[in-house]
Amino acid sequence: SEGERLFDRHCQQCHSKEPMTLNELRHKKHLFKAPPMNLVIERLKEVITISVDDEDAKQAVVTAFMKDYVRAPSIDKGLCRVGCFVQYGVMPAVDASLSDKELQLISAWSYEHF
Repeated sequence: SEGERLFDRHCQQCHSKEPMTLNELRHKKHLFKAPPMNLVIERLKEVITISVDDEDAKQAVVTAFMKDYVRAPSIDKGLCRVGCFVQYGVMPAVDASLSDKELQLISAWSYEHF
């Protein structure tokens, strides 16, 4: 898909697509630049809540958060576990070479894939 292709080009150098448990990451954290994407998405799905039981609405909220966060990441709005911030710091902002549409494709693919 286009979202996966964009992820491979712009995100995979830091966020692995290979699924990993949190326990596995704890033992291999020194091998990565950032948490694997499955753990990022699992965390977002866990902590971002909405008041209705609507998967499409949940996806819209999570992907909106992802797009905003990668444009202007900060510890204040980050939802990572503290250990991830300690190990990896705050991710660098995504440069303007990615359009809003491309960020939407990456975010939607990530949400659906992981």
